[in-house]
Amino acid sequence: MILQVKPLSDMAERKRNLDKWYRKQLEQIIPGYIVKWEPVIKVQVMSFSIRKMKTKWGVCNVRTKKIYINLELA
Repeated sequence: MILQVKPLSDMAERKRNLDKWYRKQLEQIIPGYIVKWEPVIKVQVMSFSIRKMKTKWGVCNVRTKKIYINLELA
């Protein structure tokens, strides 16, 4: 992988750019998994979002039927 950034960018900016790229990758991949697993577990997912979490891989809110996926999974 080659990360192209502005010449004077610091490590924090490089990390943000990399995280942004990982987020886009997950946003493309996750809907396929949702379609695959909804019929298996007999639950309909209303939406999902991607977060940075320190202690969990993901969270499922059964009331709102929303899934939160850890960005670190990418």
